[in-house]
Amino acid sequence: MQIKTPNQSGSVIVIVALLMTLLLGIMAFSMDLGYLNVQSNQYQNAVDAAALAAVRRLCDGDWEQVARRIVIENGLDAGQYLLVDTGFYDARDEYDKALGQFADFGTPPDGEYVNAVRVRYDHPMKSLSGLSPDTPVVAQAVAYLQRIDMAGLDPYGYVRPGHNSVWDHTVFFANGSIQYPRSASTRGGTYRTPAFNDCSLLSAGEVFACPVQVETHPWGLWSTMTVQWNDGVAQSDEQIHTGLDPITEIRPVDEETLAYWRERADTVYTPDQAGQDNVFYGKGNSIPIIGYAYFVDPADGAGAGRRTIFFDAGDEPGSVLIGPWSGTTLRHPPNGYTIANLTFVATCPIHIINLGNVTVGYPELHVGGEANEQAIFISAGDIKVYPDSSSQIVFDGAVFRTGGDFILYLSGGDRLHRMRVIADGSIYGDAYSLYTGDHGMYGIKNDSRFGPPCPPGLARLGRLE
Repeated sequence: MQIKTPNQSGSVIVIVALLMTLLLGIMAFSMDLGYLNVQSNQYQNAVDAAALAAVRRLCDGDWEQVARRIVIENGLDAGQYLLVDTGFYDARDEYDKALGQFADFGTPPDGEYVNAVRVRYDHPMKSLSGLSPDTPVVAQAVAYLQRIDMAGLDPYGYVRPGHNSVWDHTVFFANGSIQYPRSASTRGGTYRTPAFNDCSLLSAGEVFACPVQVETHPWGLWSTMTVQWNDGVAQSDEQIHTGLDPITEIRPVDEETLAYWRERADTVYTPDQAGQDNVFYGKGNSIPIIGYAYFVDPADGAGAGRRTIFFDAGDEPGSVLIGPWSGTTLRHPPNGYTIANLTFVATCPIHIINLGNVTVGYPELHVGGEANEQAIFISAGDIKVYPDSSSQIVFDGAVFRTGGDFILYLSGGDRLHRMRVIADGSIYGDAYSLYTGDHGMYGIKNDSRFGPPCPPGLARLGRLE
């Protein structure tokens, strides 16, 4: 008897067809997923780059145009799918993650300023296989300006706060070291170590507290002090961080930097133009504490909009002196004088000093302010400021960028200053009568929290949680 087996070929074909369908589906899904992942990465890279580029232009006002240009350069559509806005990024987690939709980004709290740019790209993406519906792909990034307030970039240099100084909301950074004197007593009283209130002391090297040597005249008529800067004791505290990576991304004040500003200047002055207007009004004058000087009075040329003045000293020696002097008494009101809305760039050292006529009581000179009122000074050499004990100068919102050192002459006076400094060299003090040698920035009261926080600042990517 012959037993016939059933024909299984039909069943195999059905199974193979089902498996092929499943396999094709898996392949299509994998292709779509990979494609969406590639596109998502492209979107994220584009918004990261756009946010970083835009935040660097936060103080120039064209941050949105820059962000859109970067997005387009990365192959994306900068039309309805792109959102660019500004806000405050809480890099130090000071506000208990209560800024709005995001934990660390939102409307600036009281006392803070816009310091960040957010870029969001929301674009529906068609699947590569055509089997899936449009998938929304969202990429967003926030970049912020990490504020640095007193920065010395010389790896062999230093930042030196001095006795009786008070620092509020100030971020110090030194590619070399940060040094401050210990308390000392002389015949004239007690000279206290600096006070740091809500400050950070950051250094690629060390932070030192340095002893002070006091020498009293044998008859007790006077005392002198010398800060032993080379004998400091390394400090450790929750606000002190040492051994950090040095700051290397800030361009020095070199020929390329100067060429950049000269090209963008509203006015360019050279020494041979002295006396041609009421802004650049003198040269060749010898001042005991400065030497050969050119006189520039930016307040005299003040207009409604922000100005950039470039002073090219060429090969001639000397420094540019900024501020009123006795020869301009009639042009300066006795109740005060202001330099604001200004970027001033010089190829030589800058001195900011009030030489108003004594017959009108040395009217106070106010430099800078908030927002567009800020005064920015850039020098290829040193910058030296002279607020001194009679408070002839008050810095209300001034930023200094120097290719050499930043030097506080005498003391900071009895008024609160608002200033920030980036020096390619060091930051210190000079010529206080009680001291021999460098005494650090003596007797200054400074609050570096004013807006906007640029320059100086380092562009950093944040998180959007």
